[in-house]
Amino acid sequence: MRLHISDWTWACIDAACLLGMALFVVFGINPGGFEGQGVWYLLLLPGSLPAWVLSDYVSKLAPSVEPVINWVLIISFNFGWYWGISYAIIKLFRRGDSDRSNYSCVSIRAEWSRYQRSMPPYGGSSPSRR
Repeated sequence: MRLHISDWTWACIDAACLLGMALFVVFGINPGGFEGQGVWYLLLLPGSLPAWVLSDYVSKLAPSVEPVINWVLIISFNFGWYWGISYAIIKLFRRGDSDRSNYSCVSIRAEWSRYQRSMPPYGGSSPSRR
């Protein structure tokens, strides 16, 4: 039985997994030294740059909520980044499958049986020589 889940839902699941792995690598494993961790942070969480800009703007308006807004924006922007990548890849692969989706199991079986009927029986002559 195949689950009929929309592409954007699959992209959300993929984005949540990718974001979780990126957060684990950056904040759980702490790769490299100080500079190395900064590079990993920017590579795995590229949505942090626009989040910092908006967080800076919000901190001028309401300084008490700045840490919460900072983390909400970082997670939201990076989730959107990973969702966009996942959705584009899913759509790309679905477009490649559309050529093969025209063949159902029934049509493949029918083609196979036609092929088998055209083959000569074992030990016998070909149908054209009869």
